[in-house]
Amino acid sequence: MEEIEVIYENGVFRPLKKVDLKEKEKVRIRITSEKTLAREFQGALKLDNEKIIEEIAESDEIV
Repeated sequence: MEEIEVIYENGVFRPLKKVDLKEKEKVRIRITSEKTLAREFQGALKLDNEKIIEEIAESDEIV
């Protein structure tokens, strides 16, 4: 199983890096937003400040 980042534009999920798939190959995806990922770690990191959580979710350096 491989995990990649995609962007959703005009009703289509577009990979942000090259993927090794055949044309029209069917795959299954799991959608998790960066904000959701930050919230999953909220308890472990003991974060209770919404602004900090949003900064983590939007940061390219952290997530």
